[in-house]
Amino acid sequence: MLNSEIINIIFRFINFAIVIFLIIYVFKKYLFSVIKKQILEKNENLIRLKEKYFELVKKYSTLDNEIVSQGKFANNLIDKTTIWKDFVNNQIKIKNAEQEKIKLKLNEKFKKLEQEMLISQVNEKIVPEAIENAKVQLENEFQIAVNALNYQNNLLELMKKNNV
Repeated sequence: MLNSEIINIIFRFINFAIVIFLIIYVFKKYLFSVIKKQILEKNENLIRLKEKYFELVKKYSTLDNEIVSQGKFANNLIDKTTIWKDFVNNQIKIKNAEQEKIKLKLNEKFKKLEQEMLISQVNEKIVPEAIENAKVQLENEFQIAVNALNYQNNLLELMKKNNV
């Protein structure tokens, strides 16, 4: 019995070894290549992800630098537009001042022209009318004075005739 038990244990060990061998064989033949292939794919994906990560880090740093440089450029443009705006406002003030001077000169010229026209109208129309009216009034006055003088002379003559 001891022999049969030992033989039984040996056969069990051999059966176990065969089963283990078959499992290892099937694992190596079929599963190992699939698992190896999946591991390689995972490693390749990991390598690609690392490369993408480094590319993104590099891109981020270049974008960060570009953002800083564009910020400086934008600030420079803002400064230039402020300077330009101030210059334009000064030019507008200068032009407005010049226009005011021109308006004042034009107003002075219009006033002078108006005065000259009034003087011209006075000399052309009013003065001759005034002279004519004065002549008429003077003639009327002198006519009245002559009539009064004739009346006085006639009255004196009458008085002399009556008194004498």
